[in-house]
Amino acid sequence: MIHPLELLDRWRRYLPGAHRWRRSSAGSALSPEQDWLREPATVEEASALYPHLSEEQALIRYQRFRLGMRMNRNNRLS
Repeated sequence: MIHPLELLDRWRRYLPGAHRWRRSSAGSALSPEQDWLREPATVEEASALYPHLSEEQALIRYQRFRLGMRMNRNNRLS
């Protein structure tokens, strides 16, 4: 008996829009020079955005914020 996901994998190649399944991340990724999210988060930026938190808490919150931005951008591109 064939697994349902294997069956889907076989049939999706013949469905309209099959090219969407074959995309690679290299085509949608920004170059490292343009991707400011690759730069390390700084305490100065974090403290400026979250002045009511301690430096450590501000940095953690800022890193979560940046990670959320990265995930949202990746979801929009896929």
